Amino acid sequence: MSLTYKQGRIVILLNGRFSGCKAVIVNNNYLSNKSPQENFESIILLGIQRYPCNIIKKMNKTKIIQKSKIKIFLKSMNKNHFLPTRYNIDFGEENSEKIKNFALDYLQKKNKFENEQKLNYKNQKNFIKNLLLERYLSNKNKWFFQKLKF
Repeated sequence: MSLTYKQGRIVILLNGRFSGCKAVIVNNNYLSNKSPQENFESIILLGIQRYPCNIIKKMNKTKIIQKSKIKIFLKSMNKNHFLPTRYNIDFGEENSEKIKNFALDYLQKKNKFENEQKLNYKNQKNFIKNLLLERYLSNKNKWFFQKLKF
């Protein structure tokens, strides 16, 4: 595994439903071993599906909260389907471990949840969303929260 696919690197997705979106590498050695023929390396990504809108100085606090909503997604992708950039995001050791464990559980049990597990996964997903929102409001990693213009 080369250093370009390390944890915390920001990537741009090239294929699929989320093409053109930005994402962060959560886990870089997630192997999908369905059969010996399909032994390819896939990487777990945490990305932004809906970007926050621009904020103007004359907006009040409630309007700012409404405009700064973020929608996230978790996806495992083959490393050929995204482009690594030079930017990184550091969530801290503790938070990055929580995100990594949640992503692994979420992708393994995607449609096999019980009611209690659904609430737990929603809470964990909201925790991740709040981490990203906190970074956005503090103006850290500004480029990550801007929509790609192409």
